[in-house]
Amino acid sequence: MTEQPNNSPAVVRRQESSSRIGKVVLWGLSILASAVLTAALKDYWEAPRPVVQLTGFKFESAAGDTAEIDLDPGLVHRIADHSYLPDLKLPITVADLRRQLKVFERRRQIHLKEADYIEKLVGILQAQSPAIDLSNRRRSFLQSLEDDPNESEVIEIAAKRVVQEIEPNLDPKYRHHPQGTEMLMVTLTNGVYDLSQLDEDAIAADAGRRQGANYAGDARIEAHRSNIYRRLLIVYDQNQLVSLYAAAHDHLVAANREAEVISAALTAKVNEDSRIALDVLISNRGQRPVAIRPIGVLRLELPAADNKQTVAVMIPLGDTTEGNAVVVVDGGKAASLRLVSRKSLVQLIQDKGGVLGGDAWSASKPLEDSRLMLLFKAKTGQLSASVSLARAGAEPRDAEVGPSRPLPVSETTAEQTIEAMTKAMR
Repeated sequence: MTEQPNNSPAVVRRQESSSRIGKVVLWGLSILASAVLTAALKDYWEAPRPVVQLTGFKFESAAGDTAEIDLDPGLVHRIADHSYLPDLKLPITVADLRRQLKVFERRRQIHLKEADYIEKLVGILQAQSPAIDLSNRRRSFLQSLEDDPNESEVIEIAAKRVVQEIEPNLDPKYRHHPQGTEMLMVTLTNGVYDLSQLDEDAIAADAGRRQGANYAGDARIEAHRSNIYRRLLIVYDQNQLVSLYAAAHDHLVAANREAEVISAALTAKVNEDSRIALDVLISNRGQRPVAIRPIGVLRLELPAADNKQTVAVMIPLGDTTEGNAVVVVDGGKAASLRLVSRKSLVQLIQDKGGVLGGDAWSASKPLEDSRLMLLFKAKTGQLSASVSLARAGAEPRDAEVGPSRPLPVSETTAEQTIEAMTKAMR
């Protein structure tokens, strides 16, 4: 076969044909690449891009502070029978019970101090010399009563409770004021101490008129006890008074122990439902919607128990309802979510021991005494939190949304933010 020269018409035609085919292929490939790139860019710009931000952190009852709390009837009865704890008004909410516990503790602290002060009074009585005139001894003792730095009426109330018990065995002379002392007022440094005899019938009648017949009897009993107590101070038998105040001291000690047991039981009831509550903002910076599951993990950073380094505690989170409904956030929109710790605060603190609780804390003590709460109340910024959420329908590697930027959390975070903003605007 005879070869054709490279510049022959046939060769040229074949070369031109091949060139056209190559151009068509390149053109097609470029169009395809452009389409793929355009689709990829579109997918990138339109893809959901959720960002999570922690906007609120606090401790509260999972059911809400306004939820009513069920108390054991036996415990309510013990409170009603207690000598100085105020009755609970039922039904009672979590928040109200928390406030009532503070009242209980204030009362208990006062009575603890009064028990100690009664010991001092007994010592004064035992140290007084019979050689000193009775009226001077009595004045000195009453001055010590009035100098009580706490609440002197607590001692009188405790003493009058003892009077009720010892009255049947008292000498008949205590049935009436000694002659000439019916109007006795003892002058002290800053006033007078009233030892005059009360008109029990008049007091009962007045209470009946003002408050109703049911109160007249109680008023008469109270006036009668006051009269006997005053007569004991007038006669001033030191041995009798030592016995009286020693018994009053024992009554206060027993009442304080009972108050501590009651407060511990009520505290445990309040604590059992307390949880960490978070407010979370989810912003979708993409164009397509994203579905977020109402579950996540809270990362809590705080100083280690030895305060030498920082440790992180991971706390599982869940929705405040049992539905666990998925939250859908449209493109360019934002949505808020409320999450709570799956475990109660008591369980969390017990699980982490000294890091969250501290060495001295136990479940019978108020949560406010735990190390976690003390750090939360401090203004040192040692406690910070961040949160990660779960994305619905995503591959495991893409399931996490977050974590959010760490947020310093404390009881005063909001106040500090407002103060900083105010300063910046000046």
